Amino acid sequence: MKTTTVNLYEFSELTEEVQKKLIKRFKENIDINFEMDLFQDDCVEQITEAGFTNPKIRYSLSYSQGDGLSFSADNYTKLKELFIQVLGVNKEKTIELLLKHYWIQIKSEGRCCFASKTDIEFTLDYGKDFENIEKVYENVQEKLQDIYLTLCKSLEKQGYQNIDYYYSDEYVIESLEANNYLADGTIYNLDV
Repeated sequence: MKTTTVNLYEFSELTEEVQKKLIKRFKENIDINFEMDLFQDDCVEQITEAGFTNPKIRYSLSYSQGDGLSFSADNYTKLKELFIQVLGVNKEKTIELLLKHYWIQIKSEGRCCFASKTDIEFTLDYGKDFENIEKVYENVQEKLQDIYLTLCKSLEKQGYQNIDYYYSDEYVIESLEANNYLADGTIYNLDV
């Protein structure tokens, strides 16, 4: 049997030159797909908690023109609360009637991923012209668009923060500290 002694180092024990080489190599080979999948799952959860059903997210977060985050959804489950904000309390019968006659589309499409008020279309589904009720629908649509845009901007900001963190020295060093190294920076696997 042959016995070999190997000196292993933690990242912090390596020379500054070797640490810089490892950080550079790590950053050149970052694959943030897994982390961004987690980000996307978190977005779906936040969007669903906000009241949007079956969201489909679109994003491009590369600091380029047209970048942003938006989503499509099947419906919005908190319309009753918006109608109460517009009409006030004690209007349950009117609100229930209005909730039976609406049409909503939450759709993000096109080449760019940024959110827009036009992603939300919310209209009265009556064959006749009810001008007073139309104003209520317009006010609710405005509130819904504001909720949508605020949520998209918040998620976009979170996405950029995540990406910036994954490329930060802090994250890279945290990741590198999980290994044992030979003096030249080669990762040494203790499981061999």
